[in-house]
Amino acid sequence: YQLNNALTVLDTIDELKKKYDISEEAVYAGLKNASWPGRFQVLLKDPYVLLDGAHNPNGVRELAKCLEDYFPGMKFTFMCGVMADKDYGSMLSTAAPFANGFITVTPTSHRALESSALGKYIEERFHLPAEDAGSVPEGLKRVLEIRNQGENVCIFGSLYEVGDVFRYLKSLR
Repeated sequence: YQLNNALTVLDTIDELKKKYDISEEAVYAGLKNASWPGRFQVLLKDPYVLLDGAHNPNGVRELAKCLEDYFPGMKFTFMCGVMADKDYGSMLSTAAPFANGFITVTPTSHRALESSALGKYIEERFHLPAEDAGSVPEGLKRVLEIRNQGENVCIFGSLYEVGDVFRYLKSLR
């Protein structure tokens, strides 16, 4: 879906060129160097660990399209943490068809839904297994165990969670 974002940028640049001198080289360099960590980012391959900051229904729909396009027919274990004030029901409804199960975590935010409550919601509404890992670091430890068993994993649900993932990975270096 970043291709659509890039097209929007190019349309905007076309309009800006009417008023400002913007070289084609600058446009190409900008697109070549553009990076948005945590947006359908591959952290590990074979099996995959994906990270996406999808944190609302539209974002999860875009994530689902990417899963369909790049991993047709594949199922994932999702590690998910959400904010209590988000429409996580719609988000999970979109993700559930791609799920083997969930690992629930509580992102670092006072707005976060407790991982135990999220897990209970998933099990009751979607009849999928949901393992409560508590914190993001504990969830990531579980993700690596699941990956080592040959399962693909996708992490989504909150930008806070993405930040927690990056902080944890940096602490391992």
